[in-house]
Amino acid sequence: MPLRVLRCAFAGLLVVALSAGGAVAPGRTLADDASQIPGVPLVANFARDSVGGAVVDRVYAITVTTGTVLVATVTGAPGAELGLYLFLPGSTSILTDEPLTSAALPGARQSLSASLREAGTYYLDVNGRNADAAYAFTLTVTMAVDVTPPQYVRISPPARARSAHVCFTVVAVDPLSGVSDIAIGADTDPDPAWQPYVAARPTCVATARGDGSRTFTAVLRNGVGLQTRPISVTTVIDDTAPSLVRTTPRDAGSITTPRGAITWRFSEPVRTVLPLSDAIWVVNQSGVRLRGTSIFSADRTSLTFTPASAIPVGGLVQASLGEVVDVAGNVNDTIPSLSLFRRNATTLSATTVAKSATTLRVRIVASANLRNRSVAIERQVAGLWTNLKSLKLTSTVLSVNVPRAGATAVRFVWAGSDTLAPTKSKGLTLK
Repeated sequence: MPLRVLRCAFAGLLVVALSAGGAVAPGRTLADDASQIPGVPLVANFARDSVGGAVVDRVYAITVTTGTVLVATVTGAPGAELGLYLFLPGSTSILTDEPLTSAALPGARQSLSASLREAGTYYLDVNGRNADAAYAFTLTVTMAVDVTPPQYVRISPPARARSAHVCFTVVAVDPLSGVSDIAIGADTDPDPAWQPYVAARPTCVATARGDGSRTFTAVLRNGVGLQTRPISVTTVIDDTAPSLVRTTPRDAGSITTPRGAITWRFSEPVRTVLPLSDAIWVVNQSGVRLRGTSIFSADRTSLTFTPASAIPVGGLVQASLGEVVDVAGNVNDTIPSLSLFRRNATTLSATTVAKSATTLRVRIVASANLRNRSVAIERQVAGLWTNLKSLKLTSTVLSVNVPRAGATAVRFVWAGSDTLAPTKSKGLTLK
């Protein structure tokens, strides 16, 4: 069974353990100076040697310039179990210092890469994990200096976003050292923090609260620290939840057709938090849920529910709408339930026939279902409508005299009943 060499946190100590779990051998010292920093210079970025058994590590020194991208590969003889470790300038021991990066998967071939922002002498450690014997290996290193910053491909701001969570889709490339970090901040954020760049996911930041258009600036840097020029984009910050503007039916909650629609209109485009089939809940007076169709308007500012079957005249309907959320992610979770009655529609109109100094002659036209019903005559005084008297509609068309008495306008009002929807005429001016 192959052995795996494990590094210990204590200076001067290596331990050897069975890879499947077994007895741990006592600590041992390194075989020679070449197994410790500074090791031996790597000539022409190439070396052949052996490692394993008595010699656990081979360390090589390599000098690089600022902005170097280094790729190191070690390939061992069949059966070898190797590891490859890269240490920073200033490191003193492969036993106590943490490597910058490493590759120690099972097998004889390991490869690592690193973008080095600082010039200096780095150290490569080839670690042999075979305890039974030494195995030959070949180490190769390639290096290139990256002198160009990343290149923007696309940066897409959200149309609207909350100040606490503004997410941008940023696509950029750097073929040599890769895109490493990104910093995005609003004009009001003078020193945005760097965060790792991950091409597969949006970059999200927070900014000061306050609705309105705001400009953000993005900067990218690559693995060796070269930065792009700043690029600015604009988005709208929206911290205000959508408000319910109105619902229909409006007048005393009357549904006047057998399959009368119920509509909620909002101050801005919205979507429901739950699926539409679960977001709208409509029940009759017996608590039985009414099925139907739900559809948003083209601009998504209104949502309409239409029952699938007729509602009987005199029936009560209770309609509830769950949480809605706007484009920016603001939620309205306080939409009141509606109590609606199925009633037959009514109509009531009035026109002026003649005027005198004291009276107004009015012609009234009412729907047939208001015949022999009493309607209220209201007059407007100082901007307020008050009841003057009641009038029985003995016919669907009749004329009446209304005293002027200091009023500025009059109208006729049917308050509604369990089966007939309320209605009123337009106000007739008395001036």
